[in-house]
Amino acid sequence: MKWFVNLGMQFKSKLSKSNPTQDLIDLKKGRQLYLASKFHDAILHLDIAVSSGFDISVYELRAKCFQKLDYHYKAIEDFDKVIEDNPLKFLNYYRRAISKNAVFDL
Repeated sequence: MKWFVNLGMQFKSKLSKSNPTQDLIDLKKGRQLYLASKFHDAILHLDIAVSSGFDISVYELRAKCFQKLDYHYKAIEDFDKVIEDNPLKFLNYYRRAISKNAVFDL
């Protein structure tokens, strides 16, 4: 069991070494690439932003990218997180329903 606790400490130390300015640059770059319809590249930058602990809007943007690339299962997971955070934003329910329809989850 001790190895499990040590594993968590190693993971935390890796996260604490992240550079906040670089993380913000990745977030901005991800948004720019999304607007330029370069979804594969945008996902790479948005993944870094998600792992850095930015707000829930990053999940929404990444879910939209997954939808555009037809990665609907991943989009559904991200929309679930967004809906859990703000259940009164009904547009996210609609977006998630589009992905669920695409994978025949009716």
